[in-house]
Amino acid sequence: MVFERLTKLFNAGGASRPPKELEAALLVLSLKSPELMKSTLNYVTTGLPAEALLEFQSSVDNEVRDLLGDPGAGRWPYYRNDLNARVKKALDGRDGLPDCHDAMFILLGDHDALTAEQSVRLGRVLAAAQEAPNLTAADAVPDWLNALWGTSQRDSPKAPPRRATAWDVSRIRALMEADGRDGTEIATATAQLIIRSAPVVSWESRRHPAIGGTLEFAREHRDLMIQTFKDAPADDKLAFLAKVEADPSLDAALEGLLPLAMRDTSKGVRTAAGGAVAKLDPQARATLLTRVIESTPAGQIESALDLLVRFGDAPARAALESLPANEKNAKKRQLIEAALVRLSDVSAGRETDLDLPPWEPVPDAELGADFVEEALAHIAGVIQKADEQLAEVPEAEQRGWHARNLRDRLALASRLDRRWFEKLRAYLNGAQHAPTDLDAVLQSALVPTDSLPLPRLVRLYGLNWRLRPHAVGLDLRAMLDAIERADPEDATTRTDVIEVTAEEFIAMLVFTWSNAHDPEDVWPFFVEHPQGLDGALGLDSDAPSTSHFNTSYDLTTAIEILKAFPSLPQRYVARLTEIALGTAKSHRLLAQEALANLSNVGEIASRGLTDSRAEVRAAAADWLARLGSEEAVAPLRAALAKEKRETAMAAMLGSLSRLGQDLADDLRKDKLAAEAAKGIKAKPPAALAWFPVESLPQVRWADGSPVERDIVVWWLRLATKLKDPLGSGLLPIYIGLLDEDSQQELGEFVLHAWIAHDTVGPSDEEARAYAAGRVDQEYDRYQHWARRDRRNEWIQAQAAKPKEQIFEELRRDKAAEYVGSAIETKGILALSVGARGHVVHSATTGYIRNHAGRRAQIEALVTAASGNDDPAAIQLVLQVARRFRQRSVQEKAGELIEAIAERRGWSAEELADRTIPTAGFDDDGLLHLDYGPREFLGRIGRSPKGAWQIDLSTPDGKQVKSLPAAAKADDEELVKETKKQLTASKKELRQLVDVQSGRLFEAMCLQRSWTAAQWKELIAGHPVLSQLITGLVWQVGASEAPAGADALFRLTPEGELIGIYDDTFALPDDAEVRLAHAATVTPEAAQAWRSHLEDYEATPLFGQFDTPVGQYPGEAVKIDSRLGWLSDSFAIRGRATKRGYTRSQAEDGGWFSEYRREYPSAGLAAVVSFTGSYLPEEQIPAAVTMLTFEPLRSGKHRPLGEVPPILLAESVADYEYIGDAGIFDGDWQSKAAF
Repeated sequence: MVFERLTKLFNAGGASRPPKELEAALLVLSLKSPELMKSTLNYVTTGLPAEALLEFQSSVDNEVRDLLGDPGAGRWPYYRNDLNARVKKALDGRDGLPDCHDAMFILLGDHDALTAEQSVRLGRVLAAAQEAPNLTAADAVPDWLNALWGTSQRDSPKAPPRRATAWDVSRIRALMEADGRDGTEIATATAQLIIRSAPVVSWESRRHPAIGGTLEFAREHRDLMIQTFKDAPADDKLAFLAKVEADPSLDAALEGLLPLAMRDTSKGVRTAAGGAVAKLDPQARATLLTRVIESTPAGQIESALDLLVRFGDAPARAALESLPANEKNAKKRQLIEAALVRLSDVSAGRETDLDLPPWEPVPDAELGADFVEEALAHIAGVIQKADEQLAEVPEAEQRGWHARNLRDRLALASRLDRRWFEKLRAYLNGAQHAPTDLDAVLQSALVPTDSLPLPRLVRLYGLNWRLRPHAVGLDLRAMLDAIERADPEDATTRTDVIEVTAEEFIAMLVFTWSNAHDPEDVWPFFVEHPQGLDGALGLDSDAPSTSHFNTSYDLTTAIEILKAFPSLPQRYVARLTEIALGTAKSHRLLAQEALANLSNVGEIASRGLTDSRAEVRAAAADWLARLGSEEAVAPLRAALAKEKRETAMAAMLGSLSRLGQDLADDLRKDKLAAEAAKGIKAKPPAALAWFPVESLPQVRWADGSPVERDIVVWWLRLATKLKDPLGSGLLPIYIGLLDEDSQQELGEFVLHAWIAHDTVGPSDEEARAYAAGRVDQEYDRYQHWARRDRRNEWIQAQAAKPKEQIFEELRRDKAAEYVGSAIETKGILALSVGARGHVVHSATTGYIRNHAGRRAQIEALVTAASGNDDPAAIQLVLQVARRFRQRSVQEKAGELIEAIAERRGWSAEELADRTIPTAGFDDDGLLHLDYGPREFLGRIGRSPKGAWQIDLSTPDGKQVKSLPAAAKADDEELVKETKKQLTASKKELRQLVDVQSGRLFEAMCLQRSWTAAQWKELIAGHPVLSQLITGLVWQVGASEAPAGADALFRLTPEGELIGIYDDTFALPDDAEVRLAHAATVTPEAAQAWRSHLEDYEATPLFGQFDTPVGQYPGEAVKIDSRLGWLSDSFAIRGRATKRGYTRSQAEDGGWFSEYRREYPSAGLAAVVSFTGSYLPEEQIPAAVTMLTFEPLRSGKHRPLGEVPPILLAESVADYEYIGDAGIFDGDWQSKAAF
């Protein structure tokens, strides 16, 4: 009706009737003003009146932009609820803004709907409505064409998604001619549009089609295209190089473009050019690279030389061998000869045949009538549950998105009758095409899939991301076989599948979509089908173009796969060597590990010592140290004698030290002083300007003589250049030359100074000024929101805040900002290697607690701590490796622990046992506090509230509340040091209790065992831990039958082992000892030991006999006994934190909805999910949902049957305890804030 009224209004003016597609696209403007819509339609159709465009431009605001779909931007806008509601109410037949924007999509996709002149005027309207185009506006492309082209390149805003219609060169020419542009302008604009990156807005991994006629245009305008490419931004160059890689004929048409790209200033562009070069045939590739090397300065030819060595085929070898003869530039000739040596090194090995492990096809069977019955029962349950949920939605929210989604799902499910599922069964059995609405049915999870064999799932889903979890844990050859047996070709007409071959799809499963595959399941597939692996490594010209998937194959994954090969195929050696001795750090270490088993790996690594780049020489030195061969000493010494760069010298010295070489001559005081004098003459690093050099403590050599200040200043500068918190192994050696007090004083000064600089924020005055300038604006914004959405409780609560509260929130937020960062000087943390462990632990944990979002800084602090031999510092690294919110930091800490353990010849668990801090207590279990002529003693005790503490007494047993002041006869300096020791011991004891309680609890859950000899030495023999465990009960060995009370024992505070009847318990050294649990003992034994502990008032660190092991379906993947128990976000957080759970990493906008407790030894995390909250947190209604278990590597939820029984039982108890913060509420979904 509205449309008819508008049509009458338009016709009343006597104007020409606009095209119906244009009317449909601009109809939405009537919500702003019917007159605006009429004048805009008239202008686009006829060009009259000319001032209509100015009137439209003056009317443009955010509402107009939203109505038109944010013209020119890379994606359709998010849809505002208020506008959606107005569209539905005012425009008959339009189901919200997506319908309106779909009309614009249809108009722009139909190149015949408008004349060229009308299209130009529509472009001017869209340009007038633009705010900030996401696309880079090309200089020679008119604004109207930018807007028209940018808006047209988006996929449809409505499901099912449709692809944007490709443009071609002739359309661009016709439009610009209609605008009166000449041939030169048209050609220049066309070249810029061809080079420009197309926006990627669809979740599916495909690029929009290239502009048609590009090849012909490129042939006709070669010089213009090359110049346009040269002038383009890096992102546009990358996009066009992807097109060249996909279509090598473009390179032939644009001869000279790839050599130009290989000399580009952007490393990313040079790398992408290398990918395009890889697609050429071997002879063309060698010829092109030869031309690049001959015409390029020596400093820019490494990438071309690397490519020749990487491929190593006959044309590449011939090209390399011919180059030195004609090369007059000495440096370039040296680089070419070095490349020839590398080629010789990587070709020295012999190709070996790989024995592939056997694999079994997955079972399959045709679906019978029982599938239809199961599906109908499933649908009946879905309908019943949706009805119930819809009935629970309050009346006021029946028009909201939740209720609407429920109604849509209910309507779709109600249409799925027996006939529909019979068609689906026939399709899954290969008899016919998919039934109608299958895509929507799958999106709503309306097909039961648990019992479907994998080949039938392939038929159901097609080659789609939904297959990913079904491939995890499966030999990928079996996955390929299942796809081939399923014959999913019929599915390629569906909109949710990807048009690739089965082999390409499996490569995508591995290299994209959060790879969670075990390399052992993967490598045999890539032996038989190497194209995807070769493509990831940039090797094979026949490999699928990565731009086809709109994603880069993951190089890390590719190298991990190669590491899993029983022996490294020779064809990959050159590429891995290029990475192992390259300037990019991200994959260097991984590539070196993949090459480790080659017989000539030492020679390959040694070649890097003569590289022209200092960072490569340093990396080669580090690699040789890790290989650990004495044969590396001679080349390292030879390279050190010639080395001029400090960073490479430091790496070589550090490597020689790690190889056990005596560095006494290299570390003479006079040499260090001379080195410092030379070093500080150079310009100091700008990043270190903040450091308070004038406040550096005076430090002394180990012999007590003072160290020149310039030496310490030089160490700081050198550490900054090294950018390594471990100082490349050299800085810790330098620090080790100081006496112990100096090591501590300098280390703690540097650590605290670095943290202080990194965390400095605005002053209180600045924060208050900021808040004062924003408070009125923020208050008005809340009021505006509240008027627009009166039903949203959160918005109404924000609007109810007084200005004083908003001011305080703004002030607090501003005060929490960071003024700067110390990350550029992370290398100086290497000088903290001598700091006391408890200081490192306290400073780093405090930083983590207060600045959790600064991932790079936390990683630097943890890395620095790993170089400190103090047990408290090592325990800090262990803590982070075991349980940390940010996965990358946790993984880094795990690598550091492995390095420490390897260095000491221990396992990671033994390292943790052997480095438990003592908090200053001696082997006699006492803390000796020396005043000189008199002494006080500290013992482990408990406060009235049960907290662990240090109780003080005189040697004769008289209790004292605190250490007294120094008496006349006491040594005052010693008293000061003793009081410092007591303060430090108290801090260390608190840290020790927290860490060891968690470790022992995990040991109980996983039933970790010690030999009795180890247990007596490391646990019972530890001066502090022996006191903490007196309330824990242990058992010997493991038997299938539950243990009785007399088979258990505990340690007394006096160090005796006693049984249930207080008798001495005999424990042979070769016995196995583990913590007892309700699941491993009889109920009578559990009760007897509970009573025993109560009688002795021995409070355990945690309960051992409180949680029985329940029975759960082994195939189930979740526990939901507390689903819908409603409380609030703070109550859930408090209880989760008390049980050792930490918040999951926040997602976009600070959103999180999980608390996790990780068990590294089991490779699992217990995950308690709830309805969610945002950071910074506010106290909002929230409900617990479910408990699941996830592998620490990404992957699908683990079945409960795969979770260790005690771990499962304790996690269920945690989940129910967290849920018990509230009570069940049938209306929890609507009452929870999210």
